Amino acid sequence: MANSPEVVADKIGPEPSPGAPAAQKGDYLIVRPKSGSAWRWRQVTGGTPAQAEVRLASGSSETVKPADYLVIKK
Repeated sequence: MANSPEVVADKIGPEPSPGAPAAQKGDYLIVRPKSGSAWRWRQVTGGTPAQAEVRLASGSSETVKPADYLVIKK
């Protein structure tokens, strides 16, 4: 689309920030994709300020760093 305006990421939503408050157990996150472009919703099951443990759709879990997620406010 030659006439399409350029989409600027910060106009769509905020970028994750390493200085953001840590996720707490029970919080919901939007997690940066490891591949592809689809960000995924995850629920925090535990962790520390340096990383959050999240539940995957398969039932397994993984850890993500604050620079790779946004906390969804309740």
